Amino acid sequence: MLEEIKKNINKINSGIRLENLFDHGTLIAVSKKKEYELIKEAYHNGIRDFGENYAQELNEKVTTVSQRLQQLHLKAALPAPRAPNKH
Repeated sequence: MLEEIKKNINKINSGIRLENLFDHGTLIAVSKKKEYELIKEAYHNGIRDFGENYAQELNEKVTTVSQRLQQLHLKAALPAPRAPNKH
């Protein structure tokens, strides 16, 4: 799984470089229900922005990751509320 994360990040970044999209947005890794080791692997492969669905889970992960990676420059965000389904 850790090698797959690295491979996926490299593939995405290659596409971003190919299309010259670095100035057009931010790659955000969704860490929903992911363990520390997977978040750490993404971090060590250049991901600095992580998204979470729930504030409590976000706070827990930021605290855990920050304690384990001393000089961490992590950005965390919650998604915008979704519009209700219209029928």
